[in-house]
Amino acid sequence: MSVETYTVPFFYSGPKVRRKEWGALAKTSFIKQAFMLFSVSKKVECDRIKREIRIKTRKWWFIVKHNSIPFLEIEYIDREQLEIPTSFGFVPGGYGRHDSLQSFIVCVVTIKRKEKIPLFEFWGEGSEQTGWFGVIFGDSVIDIHGGQEDASINFAKLVAEITETRFGVLKEVKIPAKENGKNVFCVKCGHQLAPNVSYCIYCGGTEIKEES
Repeated sequence: MSVETYTVPFFYSGPKVRRKEWGALAKTSFIKQAFMLFSVSKKVECDRIKREIRIKTRKWWFIVKHNSIPFLEIEYIDREQLEIPTSFGFVPGGYGRHDSLQSFIVCVVTIKRKEKIPLFEFWGEGSEQTGWFGVIFGDSVIDIHGGQEDASINFAKLVAEITETRFGVLKEVKIPAKENGKNVFCVKCGHQLAPNVSYCIYCGGTEIKEES
């Protein structure tokens, strides 16, 4: 992004999500299925009655995989972020990216194995703040930002609500070494935190605990 950013809520690629009486249903959009000649698709059902998440994935038309995750095995819902630069140029402080594609993957984190099981990916156009300096060196004055970030957060919150677990938003943070042999965690979202913090940088929770 250069000077102004405009967010277009529907300018992104992601699943179609619907609330149901029994929970929620998310599935690959018809447009994406058609673009891939209906060779791939995915359906995720969060069922509060049967208390499980059911995942059905189809690849190459005939390869179908089913997976079921009981609510009791879920520790929390997480979100992974990836940014791929799409254009570069001069920015304040040197040479850097002018624009990027953003990808957010909503995952289920299991209790025992701490395994991250992806549910769905949301991706779209990102934005970078380069200011008038960037405009002078080729960046656009107005940038478009997709609605992938908000959509992924809303989906993660919905899954957390139905599964009665917690959701922590991913932030890139370098965790210092243990202090006095203890690790510091947020009780609400489960993320590891830096020592001596008063609140969680991921979810804003104020209940902090220490574990040896």
